[in-house]
Amino acid sequence: MSQLQSSVGFLFATLLATTPVAAADSDHSEHHHHHHHHEHIDYSKEFAAAQPAQNILVEQCWIRLMPANVPSAGYFSLTNNQKEPIELLAARTNNFELTMLHLTYEEEGMAKMKETAGITIDAGQRLNFEPGGYHVMFEEPTTMPKVGEEMDLELLFDEAQKITTTCRVNSAKARSYDDE
Repeated sequence: MSQLQSSVGFLFATLLATTPVAAADSDHSEHHHHHHHHEHIDYSKEFAAAQPAQNILVEQCWIRLMPANVPSAGYFSLTNNQKEPIELLAARTNNFELTMLHLTYEEEGMAKMKETAGITIDAGQRLNFEPGGYHVMFEEPTTMPKVGEEMDLELLFDEAQKITTTCRVNSAKARSYDDE
């Protein structure tokens, strides 16, 4: 691994990890390559067939925009006001070729990430996608958004439901919706 790759990997892991654990400089590099060798499920048919969801609320969506060669991350608050649990299956946007649901976790004192599928939100509950936890990972920009702009994000749920929300594009140094 080159010194530049190592530095970029360390910077990325440090930005996403908000817990006081050390981030391995190789985590992002291995993580990034994992996606290029992994078959992603194509949910385009499910997105096309899905209807607008009722009683699911997405609030304060924001994107931490990184340089084009480094994955960006999206965060929001998701509230299930339905009478049954819901399952978040996928996310997509026109701004990035790859959009994945991820979870940051700690293992042996290291911050690591993994792609997740089927995130359940119980009836009447809220799940916060935030730095150091669940987030949407964006790779391979098709139309690079700019800080201060907005970008649409579509979320797909089980039972053929979807929501489109607008996300604020914040800088790489942002740690919350209100940070620019």
